[in-house]
Amino acid sequence: MVTIFGPGFAEQQTLEPDAGRIDAGGIAMAMLLFPGDGRLAARGRNGYARTLMLLGLVYAFAIGSAPITAALLAGIAVLSFAVSDLERTMRDVGRAAVALVLAAPLLLALSPTLAHLIFHARLGALGAPYPAIAAAASLVLHDLRGW
Repeated sequence: MVTIFGPGFAEQQTLEPDAGRIDAGGIAMAMLLFPGDGRLAARGRNGYARTLMLLGLVYAFAIGSAPITAALLAGIAVLSFAVSDLERTMRDVGRAAVALVLAAPLLLALSPTLAHLIFHARLGALGAPYPAIAAAASLVLHDLRGW
């Protein structure tokens, strides 16, 4: 985190473009943080796991990445619930995953309308990752109608 935060801070001070290296480093950090937290939690070091997750959250917030921050907030919530009641957490997270998988096409179809209501703009006109969501929504809304 410190290694990636240094160039990110330098970029903010000099306003030089970094071609997405800071965001890519943040995504890599978030992806590697969850297995590390799982290992700590499996060994009974729940305080260290929560501290590591909170440090990652502070880092993601500092680099200004909203998707990574949201993912880490969800991770902190699931980790806290899993430490307190593992069986209930497995059941509830499983149900939430099934609901998300089943609702994914509907959410993609509604995403252009929601973007217009929330951002007052088209999805393609927003920054990353919204153009990819716009392409997926176009595929669901226009290309699959003939099926």
